[in-house]
Amino acid sequence: MTRRYPSPVLPAQGCRVRLPPGTSRHVLVVCRHPRGDVLRLFDGQGGEVQARLVDVEDGCAVVEGLGPARDPHPPHPRVVLVQALLKTAAFEEVLRIATACGVASILPVLSRRTVVRPGRPERWTRILEASARQCGRPDLPGVAPAHALEAVLASPLPAARLVLLPGAAPAIVPEGDRCLLVGPEGGFEGEEVDAILAAGFAPAGLGPWTLPAAAAAAAALARYGWP
Repeated sequence: MTRRYPSPVLPAQGCRVRLPPGTSRHVLVVCRHPRGDVLRLFDGQGGEVQARLVDVEDGCAVVEGLGPARDPHPPHPRVVLVQALLKTAAFEEVLRIATACGVASILPVLSRRTVVRPGRPERWTRILEASARQCGRPDLPGVAPAHALEAVLASPLPAARLVLLPGAAPAIVPEGDRCLLVGPEGGFEGEEVDAILAAGFAPAGLGPWTLPAAAAAAAALARYGWP
């Protein structure tokens, strides 16, 4: 299987580019590709090419473009995940799952029961890149800095909106673009639920059991968010 790596610049066929230091380290040190190996490079915007490792300059891998790696992906509904910020490990797991499930963008929110500080967006981006590399996705979901729940509810969101609430009945999977809202550990407070419903979100359930927040996000994307 040809390995995949992120690169902000994709080489045109017959042209050479030097890969970024982080990607070069994976190519040369972690995976130890020899010269002549064929790699797949993706730019996080949907572009993906095949390239051959041809040289090393100043510790960075130099590759030569071989042409597009695949046909463009067919269009699919845009899924926005609004996720209450969780503890570091749990939130990072949500980022990995959301990338693999095809989410278009992730909006972290601060709710009344949020007890953790906002994370580092640059680390979030590295996690998204690693997840996309593993699952074969050619683009990256957008991830915004954390904002207050009230601000996110007032922002432009897809018209089809579901909020995961304990005890709610299963909802009909929306057609087209959609937004899924998943709360923090312990759920949203009553006034927050009222504001969410007033913002056009319909309640949606996942069954009779109480799930950890990261597991709830995974289950919600599997049931309601798969594009």
